[in-house]
Amino acid sequence: MAQLPASRSLDQLVGALAQAFARVVLQHMGEQTGVAYSPAMPTALDALPRGPGRPRRSDAEARCLVPNCHRRSIAKKLCPTHYRKARRLEMKPPFADRHLAQLARDGRAVRWEGPATKK
Repeated sequence: MAQLPASRSLDQLVGALAQAFARVVLQHMGEQTGVAYSPAMPTALDALPRGPGRPRRSDAEARCLVPNCHRRSIAKKLCPTHYRKARRLEMKPPFADRHLAQLARDGRAVRWEGPATKK
């Protein structure tokens, strides 16, 4: 480990120790995964292979299916708002165009129209 001068402040000492620890961890991870450690890039965690799990979705796949909704999808290709609304309305995927149109409709405007009159 590198020798530290005695005149360094506590913040500098902690920073140097953190960098040394990160360097050792990255070297160890490089030995385990077969990725060479480069001192020029001490934050090379993105270069390491990803663990098990799903691959990242493209931008088109990560958007809500509802027309004119540009929010990020979380489940069943719907944003959080439309996902909760679909659950309330007990809709099941795959969603047809009529389902997506119903999800796109703003329920707040309908709420104040009042009940439909029976004839």
